[in-house]
Amino acid sequence: MSADFLHRRLQGFENRPALVGPEGETRYCGLIERIAELRHWLGENRVRRGDCVVFCSSYGADDVALFLALALGAQIAALCGPEDTATLERFAAAAHADFLVRRDSAGGLVCERRNPSGHPLLDQLREGGQAGLVLFSSGSTGAPKATLLSLDRMFARHNEPRLAQTTLGFLDSSHIGGVNTMLFTLCHGACLVIPDERTPAAVCRAIARHGVSLLPTTPTFLNLLLMSDEIARHDLSSLRVVTYGTECMPPATLRALAAALPGVRLKQTYGSTELGIIPTRSHDDGSCWMNAGGGGFDLDIRDGHLFARSPEQMLGYLNAPSAVNADGWYDTGDLVEERDGMIRIIGRASEVINVGGQKVLPGEVENCLLQAGNVLDAVVEGRPNPVTGHAVTARVRLREQEGEEKAEARIWAFCTARLEEYKRPVLIQFTLQPLHSARFKRRRQVTA
Repeated sequence: MSADFLHRRLQGFENRPALVGPEGETRYCGLIERIAELRHWLGENRVRRGDCVVFCSSYGADDVALFLALALGAQIAALCGPEDTATLERFAAAAHADFLVRRDSAGGLVCERRNPSGHPLLDQLREGGQAGLVLFSSGSTGAPKATLLSLDRMFARHNEPRLAQTTLGFLDSSHIGGVNTMLFTLCHGACLVIPDERTPAAVCRAIARHGVSLLPTTPTFLNLLLMSDEIARHDLSSLRVVTYGTECMPPATLRALAAALPGVRLKQTYGSTELGIIPTRSHDDGSCWMNAGGGGFDLDIRDGHLFARSPEQMLGYLNAPSAVNADGWYDTGDLVEERDGMIRIIGRASEVINVGGQKVLPGEVENCLLQAGNVLDAVVEGRPNPVTGHAVTARVRLREQEGEEKAEARIWAFCTARLEEYKRPVLIQFTLQPLHSARFKRRRQVTA
């Protein structure tokens, strides 16, 4: 999809609502007007074709309009989350950004020029006249990686008109899942609904109030939603599809969700910043098995490790060596099982716990813990052990108050009846703190 085609597509939606949320409603005609204003503003600040601009992104109308203005100007948008304001300079340096956009004390936009060192991958994108996107990793295992993608390639999948679905903007707008949600919604003239908060109550209120039909989210959030009982308190009859990804789905959570939302299609998604979003089709609503790939997206399983290549995959990292081999394959780091042409994601290779030579997948133990009763959430990790190398430990958040000794004995007995001895947690720690990150993914500590 070229910039001109995107502009014509957006103009065709005119009076439809584009964004609805805490800021109120923005229609496509208002969004187009704001895009034009920001393109003029970028020009006044001497932002040229091919320049890289870093800013803190949200689903607010101004941020969405700025992102689209940069795309239409064949420029490169480097997106940070709102929580990254304090380290915006660090992200700008990692992206070799030409400009940094921030808000002043009155909330107005300020464009500041930087003096980047330049980068061959940015030059490659510029020479092709393509709009670009830089996304940053969370940095949980080191400095955040700045991943460069072609926006033109990402837009290409939205050329064919699709059914417009009112969609909830839940996934982080500065990461691949949120960017894909925004592009899919706006390129097809649908409305993107932004909840007041990312809590079960606020999400359900937004679905009921605005007739949301598509909810893209994470397994962790869906588990919290089930435990909250908010589904029974709201009219969610408009909901047609729930998509989930970014981490392994516990089978127990999926079965409970299918029972709680009968008639709603449950679809597993798969992708990464490096690859984009790979086409998938779940075997059925209650199954973690899926077909994946096709349409130029290729998968290869090597000793249980998933490798992939994609027409949308990154050009490379701007601050780290390439992770794509000479044949274009990227090691996803995911472990999978294969059956009848379908795959099931079973965990991350980096998170496998080695107990005396036996491999333990945290997700399998977490799935057991979530069924133990009165467990709101659980995270399983490996800790060094002088005898076995590692030992399985668990952090558990209870749904309701319960004596820790009683809860530990009950959960241990439950695990003993269902897990082999080496998979059972040798230590269960109880916490009142959330076990997930701001992106609603389990916050698991990886132990070497």
